[in-house]
Amino acid sequence: MVNPTGGEQKGLNPTYVHKDGTAFRANSGEKMGQKKYDSGKIKRAVAVLLEYPEGLWLRRLAGEAQIPLATLHRYVEGFLAPFVENVGAKNEKGHFFGVRVVRLKAGVRKRLLEGVALDKLLKEGDVVASQFD
Repeated sequence: MVNPTGGEQKGLNPTYVHKDGTAFRANSGEKMGQKKYDSGKIKRAVAVLLEYPEGLWLRRLAGEAQIPLATLHRYVEGFLAPFVENVGAKNEKGHFFGVRVVRLKAGVRKRLLEGVALDKLLKEGDVVASQFD
């Protein structure tokens, strides 16, 4: 993560750029111009995914986790992206269409089943997920 402003300013949350090119503010938990992620919804989605090692249809995951489909889609494409695999058809622009199956990456699932707290994995973020692709 890079701080494009060159340093912190007192009283302000500095802006950083994530490796995917999106900007976010330090300590805010959100990307600029986007809503915050709800940790309760994230935990519910991960809990449901743990029950289905082969994954499940995105729409079914939304229903079982009681998360609006649009919100879950945003989470899977954003915050949860380092932790999940997506299987499905993509168009020429690389966007999913039709049936889409989502599952936890094997290493992430293994760590959670070993008793590593979800909060710890979420804090470690891309580092943990990249080790277990």
